[in-house]
Amino acid sequence: MKELINQNIGDFVNMDPEQAVKICDQWFDKDYMRLADELKDHKELAFSFLNTVLQQHESEIMKEYEASVMANSTEGISPKNKDLLLRLIDILCDRKLKQSSISVVDYVSKSYFPIDDCLKICESKKSIEACAVLYRRKGNYKKSLKLYIDTIVNLCV
Repeated sequence: MKELINQNIGDFVNMDPEQAVKICDQWFDKDYMRLADELKDHKELAFSFLNTVLQQHESEIMKEYEASVMANSTEGISPKNKDLLLRLIDILCDRKLKQSSISVVDYVSKSYFPIDDCLKICESKKSIEACAVLYRRKGNYKKSLKLYIDTIVNLCV
């Protein structure tokens, strides 16, 4: 059954992303990255799947992040959740998504997205506005402002 699900995960996500997440919960013990890997050549479907996972588990991820902040932990969120968030950012930075209203900036603005790891992805993919947000979150206001100005200048050219 697992092999059948693996082979057809794209169809499941296309039909109903919420049900695809439930299938992953039930058959793959919430190993979302395993199914996201199956969707790596289908950015729209991978985004839909991972975004649905995030929507369904956002409160848990936020609680995990807040607990690590309260404990002064440098680890942040679990590696499993971190991988999920970073894959989502990677997909969004590709800018090949049809849903143009969804922006990487909307995601990296959230406190539980890991700043340094997201910054590496956004810089490598030249997502300047997202980098500006991340530098602002990091406290590097000078670098953030420079990137915002560069963004405005590029829009005017």
